[in-house]
Amino acid sequence: MTETGYSSAANTPQGVPADVQAKYLLVLIAEAWRENIPAIYLYQLVDDRRDDHDWSKSLGLYDAGWQPKPAAHAIHYLTAALTTAFKNVAPLRTFPYAIAGQSTGVQSLPLRKPDGTIALLVWREAPL
Repeated sequence: MTETGYSSAANTPQGVPADVQAKYLLVLIAEAWRENIPAIYLYQLVDDRRDDHDWSKSLGLYDAGWQPKPAAHAIHYLTAALTTAFKNVAPLRTFPYAIAGQSTGVQSLPLRKPDGTIALLVWREAPL
C-alpha cells in the first residue's frame, strides 16, 4: 500500500485535526495488517512547510520543524507495544472470541506470539 495518509491541515476540506489524523492512521495500519498487506508506505514523514490552509503540505507525521505530531507518537507506541510484547506476531485467522456490549463498528485482530500467547488488537471504526 503506497502513498497513503491523512492531512492535518484542519482549515481545508481535505484535512482533519492532528489528533484525528493519528486515530485514522492507527485504524489504517490495523486494517492493513488484518488484510495481510505486506507493507504500508505512509505519506509523508515530515510536513513540507507550515501551511494550515494547504492540505498537501500537512501530510507528515512530523511538522516542518521536525516536532512529532500526535500521529508520530501513536504509531511509535503501537509498534513499541507490539514489538516488545509480541515479537514475530502473526494474525490468527481462526480464534473463537466474542465482544460483548455495543459492538457496532468494532473490528479486531487476534495475534499470537511464537510461544502461543494471544493478544487482541481492538478498534472501533467511527466518524471522527
